[in-house]
Amino acid sequence: MRTTSKINYYRYYGVIVVIAGIMFAPFLLQETYSQQGKAASMQANKMKFALMTYTFARQDWKKDGNFDLQKMCKVGQELGVEGVDIVSHSFSPLDPDSIRKVLEAHGQKVVCYTFFPPLNKPTKAEREAGIEEVKKAIEIAKRLGTDKVMIHTPGNSGMTDEECRVNWINGLQEAIVLTNAAGLTLTIESIRHSPLSTSAEMLRVVREVPGIKLVFDAGNVFAMGEDPLAFYNACREHIVHAHFKDGRWYDKANTNGSTRRDFSNELIGEGDINFAECIKAMVKDGYKGYIDIEYESNKYTPDVANQKAIEYINNILKIN
Repeated sequence: MRTTSKINYYRYYGVIVVIAGIMFAPFLLQETYSQQGKAASMQANKMKFALMTYTFARQDWKKDGNFDLQKMCKVGQELGVEGVDIVSHSFSPLDPDSIRKVLEAHGQKVVCYTFFPPLNKPTKAEREAGIEEVKKAIEIAKRLGTDKVMIHTPGNSGMTDEECRVNWINGLQEAIVLTNAAGLTLTIESIRHSPLSTSAEMLRVVREVPGIKLVFDAGNVFAMGEDPLAFYNACREHIVHAHFKDGRWYDKANTNGSTRRDFSNELIGEGDINFAECIKAMVKDGYKGYIDIEYESNKYTPDVANQKAIEYINNILKIN
């Protein structure tokens, strides 16, 4: 009798445990999925950053008279940044094999190569020198190990904006044949005081140079008077790379007592651009490219500027 009573006792509590498990299992699963969802969301929201040699070089980041790439790479290591945007005029001379060796030693890679071919010329013959530079840049990019190149597209005071636009479009049409054949993505960005700066002008290039992609430079867009978020939304499907810098418009005093509107470059988060909106849109779109931290002022040294900028962006990502 005692044995039977004990068996019934265990059966009774066994049933209770099973029922409790059935009742609470959905809540446990929900919490598990919730935690997994949060982890997945945080991973999805993680942006990939890149240091920009231009940002460091403009503050005389040198050793023995040459750009100190190794010192810059150490900054990237400390910040957990794996990408580097190589801008051609940061180096003199530019040795792609040595650059790649230094980056690989620091666990980093080139995500874009930026150069400055003179393609703003009215005839094919006059653009030949620029096309030769494109050919050289393609070889450099391949040796650097990147899949992306960016051509800088400034204006020319001796021509109208429309003449410059037509020249650049013609030159880019010639250049993209070469970059496509090399398996590289050709990109351009909006440039302040350039005939190629607004979203409408960028989209015109996209239409007339099939296959070309865009770099989203929020600071340059803002400096030209266009809302960066509006620019991003208009061009989003063509954007494969980004430069983040900030700025603000202000009234500057003239010597005669009058004032004029002027623009100052600022660190991300210290100007007037609403980066939270831009980043939220990029996250929503599943942006997979890199973000260059481009700093064009001297309030902070490049290492401090990059640290502050990355912290600022990551704080936005936590919220979104």
